[in-house]
Amino acid sequence: MSDLKIQVIDIDESKFNRAELKPFVFPSLTILNGTVASGKSTVCSNFIRITEPIFDGNVILISPTIKNDPILLKLIDDEIILEYYEEYSNSLLQNILKIISEDPDEKSKYLIVFDDILSQLPKTNTRDARWFDSFISTYRHGGNMSGAREGSISLLFSTQYYNELTPTLKLNCSYLCLLGKYSIKRLTYFGELFGVFTSESGSIEDFIRVYNEAKEGNVYNFLMLDLRKIRALRNFEQILYERKN
Repeated sequence: MSDLKIQVIDIDESKFNRAELKPFVFPSLTILNGTVASGKSTVCSNFIRITEPIFDGNVILISPTIKNDPILLKLIDDEIILEYYEEYSNSLLQNILKIISEDPDEKSKYLIVFDDILSQLPKTNTRDARWFDSFISTYRHGGNMSGAREGSISLLFSTQYYNELTPTLKLNCSYLCLLGKYSIKRLTYFGELFGVFTSESGSIEDFIRVYNEAKEGNVYNFLMLDLRKIRALRNFEQILYERKN
């Protein structure tokens, strides 16, 4: 009789091309969610600064509002951004992936930042939408047979409207940052989805309690949910909850 036990496959872990910079593991997909004036640009800028040891300046920014955002403009003025674009299209992303695939350095890693581009994404149930979803679901492996190396691409999405993210984006999210102030109705909604990341009970009440704890001390403090390790943090620093094995 065959052995039905699931066994660990012995492979060279370096082939996954992972990198860790606490609290993050890359490649990853991070979502910053918050209303206007919630601090998204500030957190985005700090994320880029903090992860500089990983991406080493290989940051590509796509933002239709960049000319009106002094924080993002400062990133360009300080030459922290490798390239920036004001309009999104699949053709643009395909060209970006082609450039990444041609990088001769096997250890190079790239961060692609999508700032408030949801209105520019392809309409659902179209060929372009299917291509974009395929890219999101395969970005860890280089994205859509682009030729980019395994683990070379990480993504950051900054948006006001979590509900308007595609299902594929939500499913592939590694880190979700909830910025600004939310109504009880919205907190209840997030608590139903993510309660298990803030307490053993997974209750909405515990989610709201941890959210309020994350916000203590500064209006710009935020709750970050680590959807891989099942834990909740205040900003990028303090662990408020971590599931026990």
